[in-house]
Amino acid sequence: MIGNILKQEKEKRLIMIPNCKRYYEGDESTGEKPGYRKTSEERKNSANDRRRMKKSTYKEQRKQGAEMSSYSKQKKKEHGLDKK
Repeated sequence: MIGNILKQEKEKRLIMIPNCKRYYEGDESTGEKPGYRKTSEERKNSANDRRRMKKSTYKEQRKQGAEMSSYSKQKKKEHGLDKK
């Protein structure tokens, strides 16, 4: 069982430019426009682009998740999208 967990750990992926960041800023490296300016189909294709991912650990994923949660909350406030 531990061997399976370690194997899964090694196979996890970290998004190099997280989806929430691309939603507000786009992707300068590819010239991609921000997600809020895209159609639903364009956003779906962008989110499924596996070239934007690299291997990572669970710890790295949790760190990125925490950073992006804070980033997303800040951007929602900037754009008047927070529910408070």
